[in-house]
Amino acid sequence: MTVKFGAIQKHKEYLDSIKAPSDLSTVVLVQGNKFYTQSEAILRVLALLGEPYRSLSAASIIPAPVRNYVYGAVAKYRYKIFGSVDKCREPTKAFRKRFLEYKEEGSPF
Repeated sequence: MTVKFGAIQKHKEYLDSIKAPSDLSTVVLVQGNKFYTQSEAILRVLALLGEPYRSLSAASIIPAPVRNYVYGAVAKYRYKIFGSVDKCREPTKAFRKRFLEYKEEGSPF
């Protein structure tokens, strides 16, 4: 299965139509007609990836309140944990293909 990314701001109307959060407070994963947020979204994405990331989805056995507490702490302190940069990196063509908005040059789709 392919995982594609999209900015919440660009897909707000769709997220509102399925009653998913669209306020930038969390990551949102949409699978079929269901949506998932916080740690559940992260664990479901990890389960779709190859190893070693897929193995991390085993953390789903941890109760959701505990997982979401950790998710919130990482979100709050992400710049202290992972650092920050002054400028966003320029995405490569391969990276841009992973976004919902991507259109192949010369393609109407």
